[in-house]
Amino acid sequence: MRYFIIKQDQNLPHSIKLRDFNMAGAHKILYKEEADQLNDMSMLYVLGNADYIYPDFIENPVYLISERIQKVFDMYQDDLVFKKVILTNKEEQTQQLYYNLLTDHVEALSEKTQFYPDGRAKELILDSNKIREYKIFQLEQSLSNYLIVNLDVVESFLRREVIGIQFRELEVV
Repeated sequence: MRYFIIKQDQNLPHSIKLRDFNMAGAHKILYKEEADQLNDMSMLYVLGNADYIYPDFIENPVYLISERIQKVFDMYQDDLVFKKVILTNKEEQTQQLYYNLLTDHVEALSEKTQFYPDGRAKELILDSNKIREYKIFQLEQSLSNYLIVNLDVVESFLRREVIGIQFRELEVV
């Protein structure tokens, strides 16, 4: 079993910016059980001209995924919750469909994981027995925000030539 953290490539040149949010700021953690608190569809405004790039994965303020990435996630785990988010550029008069991704939070850290005094993990080590059938999830007991996917999902992303996503492999015991 191979698992990866997926992160937004913060150094992607000419990436769109959300108008009313700091995309490098704090991440709001949302899980599936909070789905009824969110609208089925929302609109966010973006800044940038026609040459700007829409990354397939936006990490902050919440996990936003492009339509093509949503289809991959839906193929691999059918119990995820997706809320539509329309990214609107008023100046360019364009819109892009994204989804707010809501996952399970899984207690998947191995006992071998070591922690700093403030509770953050020094290096994440996953326990394969705790992961069970999950292919896409967030960690329950971590102070940091991580979206974790298995190798099959990463390979599907790479076949689709995703833009603006970085992968970091985790140790699994």
